[in-house]
Amino acid sequence: RMAPRDLHRMAFVQALMDSSFMQEDKCKMLFARIVGRPLDVAMEAQYSQTLKDLNDQMGFAKFKIKTVKNPVDNKKYVGFVNTNVDEPSKLGSRYSLAQRDLFKQAMECISQSSCTDGSNGAPCASQIELLNLGSRSANWQTTIANSSQAGPSTQAAAASNKPLSKVQIEETLRQLISDGWLAGAPSKPGYLCLGVRTFLELNAYLMALQLPEETRAAWEVVL
Repeated sequence: RMAPRDLHRMAFVQALMDSSFMQEDKCKMLFARIVGRPLDVAMEAQYSQTLKDLNDQMGFAKFKIKTVKNPVDNKKYVGFVNTNVDEPSKLGSRYSLAQRDLFKQAMECISQSSCTDGSNGAPCASQIELLNLGSRSANWQTTIANSSQAGPSTQAAAASNKPLSKVQIEETLRQLISDGWLAGAPSKPGYLCLGVRTFLELNAYLMALQLPEETRAAWEVVL
């Protein structure tokens, strides 16, 4: 029979997995509600210890409960992260190869942009600029032609990477925002910043990019 503390931890982890991420304040309130105690100093200490214990236990499976300060809104978020992968392919089967390639291009475009959101200085890019990224899948026809000499799996992979239409790009950007990979610029309508999940799960990938000095300095503090 499982001890109450273990049941609380399982329920907490499951809730966090279901939501992918949440603001730290809400995460602490969730933990206190599961445990059945008020969120006081003692409960905050138990919360911190629980996160440490869970991360120690999940380390072998390459999972981690991670806290990061979002440079876009300056709020802290907690997320359930797979530490075994730190690249755009983490989006997994929910997105096609072409959609993952679009996200990678969008992430690099935003990260390296000199345009910033006035409310916090976070780099951003216009949605119009991002809509044009999908047309950069150059040499697709050449790829298809070459793949005809290869096996069925190679041909299928090449076909799935067909450049997205403008409508498909718009829908993909909306999905990336919904899933937390991208976010609207707080004070700049029509512009997008990176989302919380990108900072939580792809921080090492971001810091490996050729970033403007100001962006790198700001992100090094929070990531």
